[in-house]
Amino acid sequence: MSTAPQTAEDLIQQARSQLQQQQLEPARASLEASLKLQKTAAAYRGLGNIQFMLRNHRDSIPFFDKALEQDAGDHASLAMLAEAYFELGNTEKAVGYSTLAIAAAPGEIRYKERFIHISREAVFYQYNHVIENTLLDCLKTPGLDCAAAQGLWYNTFTLNPDFRLVYALRRTAQKQGGLFGRIKERMAAALPAKDDASVSFDPALFDKATDFSPLVKAFFLLGLEKITVYTAAFEEFLAHLRKSLLLQPERFTAQERLSIAASLAQYCFNTDYILNVSPDETAKLPASGTAPADIALRACYAPLTAIANIDALVQNFTQLSELAGVIETQVAEVRVRENAARNIPAITPIADAVSVKVREQYEESPYPRWKTIPRNLSLERVADPLRKPGAKILIAGCGTGQEAAQIATVLPEAQILAVDLSLASLSYAQTQTGKLGFKNITFRQADILQLGSLTERFDGIISGGVLHHLHDPLKGWEVLTGLLNPNGLMRIALYSKIARKHLVVAQDVIKQKGFPPTIEGMRDFRQQSAALLDRDVLNTISAVSDYYHAAMYRDMLFHVQEHCFDIPGIDAALKKLDLTFQQFILPPAVIAQYVAAYPSDASATSLANWHKFEQSHPQLFLGMYQFWCRK
Repeated sequence: MSTAPQTAEDLIQQARSQLQQQQLEPARASLEASLKLQKTAAAYRGLGNIQFMLRNHRDSIPFFDKALEQDAGDHASLAMLAEAYFELGNTEKAVGYSTLAIAAAPGEIRYKERFIHISREAVFYQYNHVIENTLLDCLKTPGLDCAAAQGLWYNTFTLNPDFRLVYALRRTAQKQGGLFGRIKERMAAALPAKDDASVSFDPALFDKATDFSPLVKAFFLLGLEKITVYTAAFEEFLAHLRKSLLLQPERFTAQERLSIAASLAQYCFNTDYILNVSPDETAKLPASGTAPADIALRACYAPLTAIANIDALVQNFTQLSELAGVIETQVAEVRVRENAARNIPAITPIADAVSVKVREQYEESPYPRWKTIPRNLSLERVADPLRKPGAKILIAGCGTGQEAAQIATVLPEAQILAVDLSLASLSYAQTQTGKLGFKNITFRQADILQLGSLTERFDGIISGGVLHHLHDPLKGWEVLTGLLNPNGLMRIALYSKIARKHLVVAQDVIKQKGFPPTIEGMRDFRQQSAALLDRDVLNTISAVSDYYHAAMYRDMLFHVQEHCFDIPGIDAALKKLDLTFQQFILPPAVIAQYVAAYPSDASATSLANWHKFEQSHPQLFLGMYQFWCRK
């Protein structure tokens, strides 16, 4: 019986099946055979994908180009060209092809996610309307997390001639030459501190402006709602804008005042009202009216739930498009979380004095406020044993649930128990993961120090950034170790004494000067930091995203309890607890750099060597030591 000859499409489908089974050479042969029958974009793209999978990024590019010769609208090839150029370090071309892929397939959210990732380090020196339009498209996409686009959004904002009508920068010291100085000036990356290249917002241009129509453009308003800009100069601008909306309403049209105030209210809420407030504003606020713009402005200074009878006051404005989002975020969602908090059971008492203080802090300042999680999450290979159906996972100190959602995403068949001291944090976690449809997470209130009373045992325990806030971190770690099954895995995150030395200096100044851990105390310290801290300390602190959110700033500098570790201390703790170090969680490039420095430790598991490596790279663990260990 004769077999019908294969068509070009048959061979392409065969190649796809072979690629799924990692059979690269047979897939290549199938695609080449397909091209002999018919030249198609799919076949050329497949050959390019094979080169990309082999990490031959430069060799993949001609195949994607040939695919586009066959089909100029082949969005998958455009997206892969962006990935190839990104891997080769050509950010400009990577961003360019990424925008083309989005334009060719605007409904593909993964292209927008990759655009945000690819462009996060990009810096442009000329305004580009294509970049702005692509960013706007991302901002308009429901469910897309645009936070990482803050650098490119701000870069575009500063370059757009329309926004320059109201936003200008000034230097507070002699201009520094060279590329570094130009970048500093363009991006306004430094605080107006003891820095030869520092810049700040210049209010003079804004105060002379008569046309504020640029500030009601969707690019600006949606940016305020979905992005936090990690730049002090932009903070100054927003504080000045808010002050003008309150004290000089006649400068704006009624629609401008309402639209800007509503979006700015979202920004202020998302950053926990960290912006500085002048005495004039404080005096004016109690007299604010009840018109929609006045409600929006009050939401720029404090959550609407802080206003008496706010539910009745805003019920007539829920259908007003400008205010609907503010009311949903600051009233409706808050009420839902308040109700949820009443129904979250406690599985241990909270009796330790330090635990009580830590709970109080996070009841007042839960963070982060998150809405979405990345689609392409992965888990380190060392955690493969946790992928089994029914694996039991404990997240000890889950906060607002972002980490729990990430673990539930990569381990969808696991049973996850997530505990925390704070009901405010837990209620946020429960409502947000519920919205996203997670069914395998149970949230409970508990103190890690009391978890030894549990009879349940776990295959994996995750405790990120929690143990160092306990009165006795080692005691808490010992309790968690006792809950781990034999051969169970544990992922721990702890503060680095070396990486946080500048933060410790600032913490000591805060204690010496008596700044209270209130929003007013934190604002005061930020305002006085330039005079109280050395330039290196101040610039290190202001370069951290936590600086721009009050709850995170409090956690970073005003925490009621904090311990710092070093690698020898971690090594000693692991030995005492009979745990085996598995690996640090670091980018592949950092691991490669370490192995190049210590070629005899190809597994990168020598803590003695890592201690030496950290001393040579003191900022390496600024985001905490994060590592896996095994019982």
